[in-house]
Amino acid sequence: MDEGWKKIIPVTLLTINFIGSDPAKAAIPVTCSMTGVGERDLFCGGDSSTSGASESIAIGSSAFIPKASVPGKSGIEQAIAIGSRVQAAGDNSLVIGNDAITGKSGSIAIGGDDAAGTYNANGKGYILRASGSNIRDNNLTNFRANAALGNAAVSLGANSQALADGAISIGAAATAGNGTQSGTIWSSTSGKQSIALGGESSALQDNSMALGYRTTATGYSSTAIGNNASATNNHSVAMGTNSLARDLYSIAIGADSVAQNSSRDTVASSVAIGQSAKAMTNNTFAIGALAQALSPGAIAFGPSATAGNTDSATQGNNAIAVGYLASAPAQNTLAFGRGATATGVQGIAMGYDARSSAEEAIALGMNATAAGSDALALGKSAHADAAGAIIIGTGAKNTKGTLTGIGIPADNGINAIGIGNSAKSAANGIAIGRGAEAKISEARAIAIGDGAVSAGGIALGQSASVVKGNNPSGTASASVAIGRQTTVADYGVALGSRATVGMTLTADGNPEKLTTGGLYGTAVGINSGVYSNSALAVGHNAKVSENANAALAVGYNSQSSAQNAIAIGNSAKATAVNTISIGTGNMVSGNNSGAIGDPSTVSGADSYSLGNNNTVSASNAFVLGNAVNNAVDNSVVLGNGSTVLIAVATPEYTVNGVSHTFAGSAPVSTVSIGDSGKERTLTNVAAGRISATSTDVINGSQLFAVTSEVEKGNQFAGNTGTFNRRLGETTTIR
Repeated sequence: MDEGWKKIIPVTLLTINFIGSDPAKAAIPVTCSMTGVGERDLFCGGDSSTSGASESIAIGSSAFIPKASVPGKSGIEQAIAIGSRVQAAGDNSLVIGNDAITGKSGSIAIGGDDAAGTYNANGKGYILRASGSNIRDNNLTNFRANAALGNAAVSLGANSQALADGAISIGAAATAGNGTQSGTIWSSTSGKQSIALGGESSALQDNSMALGYRTTATGYSSTAIGNNASATNNHSVAMGTNSLARDLYSIAIGADSVAQNSSRDTVASSVAIGQSAKAMTNNTFAIGALAQALSPGAIAFGPSATAGNTDSATQGNNAIAVGYLASAPAQNTLAFGRGATATGVQGIAMGYDARSSAEEAIALGMNATAAGSDALALGKSAHADAAGAIIIGTGAKNTKGTLTGIGIPADNGINAIGIGNSAKSAANGIAIGRGAEAKISEARAIAIGDGAVSAGGIALGQSASVVKGNNPSGTASASVAIGRQTTVADYGVALGSRATVGMTLTADGNPEKLTTGGLYGTAVGINSGVYSNSALAVGHNAKVSENANAALAVGYNSQSSAQNAIAIGNSAKATAVNTISIGTGNMVSGNNSGAIGDPSTVSGADSYSLGNNNTVSASNAFVLGNAVNNAVDNSVVLGNGSTVLIAVATPEYTVNGVSHTFAGSAPVSTVSIGDSGKERTLTNVAAGRISATSTDVINGSQLFAVTSEVEKGNQFAGNTGTFNRRLGETTTIR
């Protein structure tokens, strides 16, 4: 002790009051002594001692600062021990309380039956000198059995322990650090820099932290916060009352939350956040009150959401459930939305109460349901109940049913597609549009458009319809209807607004009745219609009427109304069998007749008109020209404005009193190339045959040959000479 100490305390005995609970002992004098090198140590109280210490203080009954067996060290320096049966065995350590102990440099123990400490750098631990009859006693029975002291350790609270370097334990029976004891040797094994804060809390591994009553952090760098929280594996985090984090790198946050995996030593973190949230196996993630992630890779996000399952036969690996009460129990499923459920492997349900209950089925939208494998239901209350069905739109569904007013059965919708509000599709069908219906399964119907209906073909457009006609197979097989209010029957094609094949329409464009024909018919154009088999109508209002199989109508308002009839042109009409009407406004009503030009009328059978504004009422007549109006049966009229009369027979002719009969003397008709006053020359006529029976036309050169010979005259010879006389000349004989 330096001179200052000696001046302040000139004697070695000091009387102090006993600090205790018994008032009767309050005035008992206590003897204090100064010892050590230079009298720098102070110890007060019965059996107190600072043996071998330097600049240390021990106050209290059996307060003790012992020697240490650390190589190269003579004694404890600057330690303070205050209380009954306390021991400060480390440099700069502080112990205050009853039955408390510190054992390494810088450690602090405050409270009854406390301990703070850890092993030294060489790992051999301290030989502790316990209080007793003398300072040479190595008995540890006056201290907690597992007590040891450590560098910079802090222990506050009755029975608390800080058993490793830098460990902090605060609270009754709190424990920070861990180790083993062999006789009087304590060796710390773990718990450096650990923190235990709270009654009966435990932080036993390096860098671990336990905060709360009975909280446990037993993994390396683990954290447990909250009453009864437990982080039992390395790098795990448990926060909340009764929370549990058992996996490597697992996180459990919330009262009663659990994060764990099937293999405690596998680097497969799990996360549970929320009251009673459960992340129960490898790489799981559960967030929300009562959320559960039960299978490897599962994610549950939202109150009471569940991803995966606990049935090993139907593992829900990689399942995802997001939303209140969302459920994805099957493998690779996704449920997103309040009450959404995906129970089929690789199924998807998204939306309020959406349901996916079959393998790879997808339900998207509020109350959407996909109950068939590979089915898709998209839209509010959309239902895809059969395998492979695709249903899109509010209330769209694929169900059994009957086409209204037609009586055609529909199937159950396997592989169907329905898109649109209230769209309905049968098996293998496609229905797209509000109220669209694809009705016949085996025919693979397609209906696209608002109110489109298909009973076995393709219907594209608002209120387009493909319906059963007279096909014995019972479906409108291979039919196509494209356009608003377009309607087509068996094997037909209708393109254009209100185009129809095999069915008539009401004034407002709705289907009225099936016609007697329409099989294989084609109608193209607004209001076009085909009501006979194998017929074609092309153009606005073009029509092929009933009983006109194989007929053709092409052009605005064109019409064919008999078998094999052809009408081509604006308002062209072919109304008889095998007729041809080509041109604007032509009307052909005679069987096997035709008109080319405009506008002409042919009413006779087997007659033809080529030209404009002709009228042919005769049968077997042929007109080539314009404005011909008076053909007769079997006649041929050529040229503009030509006329023809009934043929007149010329059986014979008398020349110079000689009667000659002619071949072809009974003509059946006439060929006319002009009219009275409008005669025409017939040129470039080949030479006709000349005989008694020939009916060929004789051209000008043939007549010239005859007249040339006639003009030569006759050569006469007399007794006085010769002379020539031509036809008609007079010869006088004397």
